[in-house]
Amino acid sequence: MKTLTAYFIISGFVALIDIVPLLARRYPGKYCLSVFLQYLFVGVVIFYITLPVLPWWAQGPVMAVCLSLPALLRPAARGTHAWYIVVLNAIVVGFVVSFIKTHLPGIAHFF
Repeated sequence: MKTLTAYFIISGFVALIDIVPLLARRYPGKYCLSVFLQYLFVGVVIFYITLPVLPWWAQGPVMAVCLSLPALLRPAARGTHAWYIVVLNAIVVGFVVSFIKTHLPGIAHFF
């Protein structure tokens, strides 16, 4: 249970960093909350699941892109992002969480 709390804290921090530009551009609160919750749960899933056929740096982006497929299949409305921005965001967030997952024990030694 201790690790679950740590996973939520780390994923929440990464998701919060992800929505800061959206808040700065004054996007609607529901949209920001949706993006925050999506990447919060994407981070937790990346921490829990290991894909043995992929290297560590590819596991997070693959899972993040797969979990953002519903957002890509949604019909485009006025004010929504283009599909390539959603994919790029998923790749970056997935890589960051994979990096933290892999190097967390080494990072923890500094504290």
